[in-house]
Amino acid sequence: MLLATVVLSQPLQWTYDLDSSTDNRLCVVITLQPLDVDEFEVKTAFRSYHRGHLVGEKAEDLGPSFGPPRLCCVDEFLGNDRSQVFISTSHGRIASWLFDFDGTKLRTVYSRTDGRVTTYPVVGENGKGSIVELWPSQDFLATFHDSGHKDSTGRVRRLVSVTLK
Repeated sequence: MLLATVVLSQPLQWTYDLDSSTDNRLCVVITLQPLDVDEFEVKTAFRSYHRGHLVGEKAEDLGPSFGPPRLCCVDEFLGNDRSQVFISTSHGRIASWLFDFDGTKLRTVYSRTDGRVTTYPVVGENGKGSIVELWPSQDFLATFHDSGHKDSTGRVRRLVSVTLK
């Protein structure tokens, strides 16, 4: 049996539209810059275009990750007529963010970078978004002084509403 390892030497990029009209466009570019065989630097660039010309950019360095983001989701979580970006990475710890970009300001709506809590976004029937946090039961008890309700995997599910502050 022959095993081969492919090493990326060039960055990988994905572009997602957040809002688009005839004259204006908001988008995010997610870049994975190779650091090692299975380690990448994750960067985001939120860009604003007017009539095809770049008029603004805000960058956010999310740090190292083993492989591509665990989860990347673009949806209208806040009900404000533009999409937000949810990104979750893993590098010995799980880190997750929800960003909102209006063309001028980049806001971090949600951030959890402390490690063992798995997160994913959901949009409810009312069109509003929430973040589901799956906590190891001992961590949940230590943080909230409550045992919570464990699911079949032994984790405690917590729903966090997200809004612009």
